Amino acid sequence: MGVVRVVVSLVVSVLTAARGAVVNIAYAMCEPGGSCAADAGAATDPMTLIQLPFHRAMALQQLAPSMATQAKPSPAPAAAAQQWALIKMEDKAKSHGAVCLDGTPGAFYIRKAPSEGVDKKKWMIHLQGGGWCYDNATCYNRAYLDLGGSSAWYFQNKTGAELGAGGILSDNCTENPTFCNFNLVMAVYCDGTSFAGNREDVVTYKDSAGKVSNLWFRGRRILEATFDTLFESYGLCNATDVL
Repeated sequence: MGVVRVVVSLVVSVLTAARGAVVNIAYAMCEPGGSCAADAGAATDPMTLIQLPFHRAMALQQLAPSMATQAKPSPAPAAAAQQWALIKMEDKAKSHGAVCLDGTPGAFYIRKAPSEGVDKKKWMIHLQGGGWCYDNATCYNRAYLDLGGSSAWYFQNKTGAELGAGGILSDNCTENPTFCNFNLVMAVYCDGTSFAGNREDVVTYKDSAGKVSNLWFRGRRILEATFDTLFESYGLCNATDVL
């Protein structure tokens, strides 16, 4: 991309103004402490298209002019490390089917910006990477690891350092003066297909011992549920900048 230390680069393009349309957003699969690169197992081009409902994408599209005109970042004062909250979207799992490979609710971590800060309407949203599974067998094996379900996610009220959120996701203003006081979000990856799956039916898999298990491919629903929750409950609808 030619851009270093940018985790998610949103390029919004409206396909149609019809009600219920979807909008493409390009994003780079990057790790919090590293540079932008293609996700393991994905295409070699680091830019991957996702889709959001028209009304959500339009809200983000309106931010493009202000984002494009920003030049040098304003210096940020040193601040104490803030705590991150783990949000398991159990309501969206029930109402929208936003579940991981193993059927547990999708989730994200969030660290809200300081309420008195100048960056309280600015957002950094990171989509966690972690490779793909390619068939029912590999997705079954993945479903019972951290990247396949939310049951093992219990890190609540931790600092970014404790979660391993460094680089542009760091809440340490000495390390990350540009973004440390943004609202920081990490969408946890648990669907095995880079937040792209939208399969309605449940896949049944029988292992070599004859054990039958169910698999859900609903990554796109998790992504949509994450944005819906951020809009509805956390103030993303009032954002001036979103990365």
